[in-house]
Order: sequence, then C-alpha cells, then structure tokens
Amino acid sequence: MQSQLEAKPTKSYTVNLIDNLAVKVLSIATLGTGVEMFLNFLGQTKDQNPFWSWLFVSLVLALEIAMVAMAFFTHLGKLMCALFAIVVFIEVCAWSLPLQGVPAADAGPTPWIYEALGVSGIAAAVGLPVGVAVAYLVATPVAWIVLRESTTASQFHQWDSLLGAIYILLFSSCVAALIWMLRASARDADLASQRAAEASAASARVDAIERERDRIDALVHDQVLTTLLLTSATKTQKEAQHVSDLAQIAIEKLISFSSLQVTDESPITVSSLFFALGKTAQELVPDIHIDLGPTSDLEIPSDVADAINEATIQALSNSVQHAGRGVRRQIVLRNHTEGVKVVVIDNGKGFRLSRVPKHRLGIALSMRRRMASVGGEAHIKSVLNEGTTVILQWGKP
Repeated sequence: MQSQLEAKPTKSYTVNLIDNLAVKVLSIATLGTGVEMFLNFLGQTKDQNPFWSWLFVSLVLALEIAMVAMAFFTHLGKLMCALFAIVVFIEVCAWSLPLQGVPAADAGPTPWIYEALGVSGIAAAVGLPVGVAVAYLVATPVAWIVLRESTTASQFHQWDSLLGAIYILLFSSCVAALIWMLRASARDADLASQRAAEASAASARVDAIERERDRIDALVHDQVLTTLLLTSATKTQKEAQHVSDLAQIAIEKLISFSSLQVTDESPITVSSLFFALGKTAQELVPDIHIDLGPTSDLEIPSDVADAINEATIQALSNSVQHAGRGVRRQIVLRNHTEGVKVVVIDNGKGFRLSRVPKHRLGIALSMRRRMASVGGEAHIKSVLNEGTTVILQWGKP
C-alpha cells in the first residue's frame, strides 16, 4: 500500500511545541531586561533628543509587552519575536536620531538599547528563517561597534565596544543554536513517528489482505471437502446425482476462485479489517483494551480500509506521544448495517481543540481530511486532564 501521508510533515507538531515554549520563555526574559533597559533610559534622557529617544524606547517596550500577550494568549508569538528583532536592529542603525541636537560627549554610560540586543538575537532565531537569523546574529554585533565608535566625541576604547559585541554574539548564538538543535531533534522525532504510523498502517493493510485470502481458501476448502465426504457416503442413484450436482458447483467455484486475486485494490471485509486493526493496536500499545463487537462479511472498498487504517493508527500514535504516562487506552470496533465505527479512547492529559493549529498534520490530514476523502467522518473530543476520544465512522449506522 502506498501511504497517503506525505514523505515529510508539512509542520512538525513537536517543533511547534518547542517554538511555543521558546516564545513564552523569551517573552518573560525580554520583559525582565526591558525593566532594566527602561531604568537606564531614564538616566540618559538628558543626553538624548526627547522625541526620538521616547519614541524608540516606547516601541521596544510596547513590543516586549505584546510578545508576552501574544505568547500566552494567541499563536502569533513568533511573529512578534520577528517584529521585535527587526525594530531593535533598525533602532541601532538609526541611533543618530536620538542624538540629534545633543552635543557629542565622551564614552559615558552604555546606551540603553544595549540591554535589548542580546534577546533580540534570540528573538530573531525564534521568529525568522534560519538563514536570515544567522545574518542577524552576525550583523547586530557589528552594528553595535559602529554605534559606539560613531557616537562619542573622543576616540572610544575599542576593546570595550569589541567586548560588548562579542558578548552579544556569544549569548545570542549559543541560545539560538540550542533552539535550532531542539527543533531538529523534534522534527526527526515527529518524522520517525510518522514513518512508524505509515508502517503500521501498511502492516494492518497486509494483515487484512492475508485474512481475506484465508477466508477465500476456507470457503474453497469447505466446499470441496463437503463434496468429497458426501461422495464417499453415496449409496443410491439419487444421492449420486445430488453429489454430482455439488461437485459441479464446487468445480465452478474453484474456477471462479482461481481467477480471484486479493490485491491492494480488492475490497476488504469488516471482519478482516477489525482483525488487522486489533493486531496492529496491540503491537503499538501492548496493554490496550480491545472491545470488538459482532462482525460480518460486509465488504468495504480498499481506499476506505486504507483511510480507517491510517486514521486509527494516527490516533493511537498521538495518544502514545502526548497523553502521558500511566494512561489507560481502549479501542472500540463496531460493525453497523452498512458501515463501520472505530473509537480510540484514552484518559490522558487531553487538550483544548481551540488551541490546536489548523495545520496540525495528525488531526487535519491523517484523520479528518483522510476520512472525509472517502465519505467518512472523524470527530475528536478532548477535555484537559480527563482524556481524548477519537471517533472514526464510515457508512450508514
């Protein structure tokens, strides 16, 4: 079976978690440095142009406060990080504006914008593409040296400006490298999880096909064996004629079955599908409870079986990844008159559906969209600290 999932996730779920955590921690740290920055600013207002200096510091502080709000209450935290980094860099490059009309002075205190430079590099690593962030990390220390060397009347002590630039570079780069390494590890973990889910879905499909072959073999075996047994017990002409008729039917079935090939495109019975799903579920979650109701030989199209396979395994994989430890899991398999229903239940951490990004691969593609593509439905119910229930349904109840 060729998996319907993409070879590589469009968006790694774990990377998204890493980014959200990084934005939250960074926003709090930035707000903390913002307090120190503002105190330094108040001590330097007499040496700067009031209009430009207040405009500059107000922009930085407003963005720091917005970062906290966006990080904890919306999904726009990364956007605010990028905006914060860009604004800080622009202010460093335009530092001559707060000095308009102010006599040149000796080195004096360190400009208050310095407090924002270290965290702005980290913000760039979180909110900007990697290539742009690397350029930012290199350009910011250079801009700092230019600022310090061009805003004093006498020659500044070059070592001081150089040491400040080195500190900015090392601090920002080390934290940025850590974030990028966490992202890479998270992306690899999600890709491995996705491939495992694909392999499990393929295994379930193969199991279902083998189950169908066994069913057909059993039908042929029963028909031929019954005919042979009756033949051996034949005593009268009437019985012989009856056995002859049965033998003719058996031959016709043998001819019919010999041309029947169970392939990836063949319909799969509900009983075979449920058998394969139960086996795969136990391989993924050895202690899972399987609630299997009465089944039938109702045949469902191969693409429907594929969709149910993949959606079920994705639901189980999500539960294993995110529900937490010591969780009880159950899979309910039901066969209706003209359809099937699969329910995956756990009593784990749960989550808020409203906080799940629309591009989440597992929910948006592998479950809802996948089931909808074959005329089925996927419903996800989750409550924080109570658990999650995934309902997959196809056909008439």
